[in-house]
Amino acid sequence: MSRAKNPKYESMSLEELKANMEKSKKELEQAIHNMLEKTQKEQADIKKELSQNQSVLNTEEKLDVQSQQWSEDISEYVDIKELDANLLNRLISKIVISEPQEKDGTENYRHIPETVAMEIHFNLKPIPELGTIERGSGSHK
Repeated sequence: MSRAKNPKYESMSLEELKANMEKSKKELEQAIHNMLEKTQKEQADIKKELSQNQSVLNTEEKLDVQSQQWSEDISEYVDIKELDANLLNRLISKIVISEPQEKDGTENYRHIPETVAMEIHFNLKPIPELGTIERGSGSHK
């Protein structure tokens, strides 16, 4: 079996070949080290994004359960034919009506009031809101 000879290496001494191999080894080790660092950074970024996405998923699953429960709770009151005291007490915990106020904030009963505020406090929980969820970027390179 014959070996192909490379003229570039034939003229090099054994010491030069060793030095050349050592240089190539160091360059290869540096390239591997750089690739390892890059891979570890990408892995950390992916883990962080996974954690964020898991948090969003957990929040959305909780919201889904809350929405289903709210739908079940409110379905009892869809076709109300008559609003009696019992039903009113189940739906509303209190109604707050403010005193008549003039624009300057003073009470004046002789004039027609400018504003009267009314608050209705319901017994049912409010509708779960979709806007309360922060969404992750979802981008991955």
